[in-house]
Amino acid sequence: MFKLYLTTFILFLFLPILAHTKIVFVSKRDGKNQIYVMDDNGKNVQRLTNNQFEDKAPVWSPDGTQIAFYRLLRRGGNSLVITNSQIFVMNNDGSAERQLTSRPDFTYVYQPGWSPNGKTIVFSGNNNIKEPSMNIFRYHLSSQKVTQLTKYKDIEAYHPRLSSDGRKIVYVLTDPNGALTSRTIFTMNSDGANRKSLIPYDGNTRHSPQWSPDNKNILYGEGEIDKADSVIIQNWFTKRKRILKTPKGKKGWITSSFCWMGNNHVLIAAYEFVDGNQLKKNTPYTIYKYNLTSDKITKLTEGKSDDFHPDWINDSVLPVTPIEKKKTAWGTMKK
Repeated sequence: MFKLYLTTFILFLFLPILAHTKIVFVSKRDGKNQIYVMDDNGKNVQRLTNNQFEDKAPVWSPDGTQIAFYRLLRRGGNSLVITNSQIFVMNNDGSAERQLTSRPDFTYVYQPGWSPNGKTIVFSGNNNIKEPSMNIFRYHLSSQKVTQLTKYKDIEAYHPRLSSDGRKIVYVLTDPNGALTSRTIFTMNSDGANRKSLIPYDGNTRHSPQWSPDNKNILYGEGEIDKADSVIIQNWFTKRKRILKTPKGKKGWITSSFCWMGNNHVLIAAYEFVDGNQLKKNTPYTIYKYNLTSDKITKLTEGKSDDFHPDWINDSVLPVTPIEKKKTAWGTMKK
C-alpha cells in the first residue's frame, strides 16, 4: 500500500496536466493601460504594473520568467502629449523592471518579440530626426547591442515576430504606393535577408501576424479601418487560407490583437463586436479563447474597459514542481 501511495505521489508531481497556464494582457480597467495576468480560464486576475504612463504589448520570455513590453512616456507624466515610447523588461511578478531602449537612439518603439532562446528581442522603432520611418531591430540582452534588420525609407515596418525555430521573422509593411492604411504581411530571414510578401497589397489593412507553433501557418487580422474584419490563418507554403468564424449570433468583429494558445488548436483573440459592417460604439475589447478544432468561443474577460494584447504561456516550461508553483508570486491580487 505504501508503494502505491508513493508511486501515485511521484506521478502527481510530474503530470503535465497539473501545470498552470497564464495569460498576460493589457487592461484599462483601473484608469490607464497597465499589464495584468490571469489563468487561461479568465480567473485569478492580478495586476503587474502600476505607473503614471501606459504599458502595452506584453510578451512572455520563452522560459516564462520575464515579460517584455513597451511603454508610452508622456511629458510630465500625466500630460496627453506622448513624447516617446520605449521597450522595458520585468520579472513575471512585475519586479525588477528595467528599460532597454532610450533616446536619442529611438523616439518610438513598439511590439517587442522574444527569440526562441530568450537572448534577443526584436521590435519596430524609429528616430524622428535620423530615421523617421519605422524599421525592425534586434536587441541583444547580454551585450545591449542593437542590430538594424531593415532599412526602409518612407514606409513603415511593424510587429515583428520570430518563428519558433528562430529562422524567420513575420512582420507588417505599409504600401509604398498607397495610403498608410494599406498594409500587408511580409516574411524575412532572422538576419533581415530574403524579404517576401505573403499577400499582395490590395488596399486592406493587415495586422498582428503570428507564426503557428509548428511554423507552418501565419495568423493575422485583415479588413478595413472601423469596419468588420477577418481573423485568418494562412499556410506559409501553400498560401491556403482559413477564415475563422464569428461568434454565434454576431454579425462581425473588429480585431485588435491575438496569439496562438497551445499546439495549433486554440488561440486568444481580442475584439469588439460590430453591427453589420459598422463599428459598434462604446463596446470594449474583450479577450476570448477560440478552439480551432470545434470553433467554440469562450469569453475570458468581461467589463466596461478594454482588455487586449494577450500573450499566453504554459508555465510547465518552468523547472518547478506543483508544490513549488504555489510559492510563485504573480503580483498583487485584485480585490
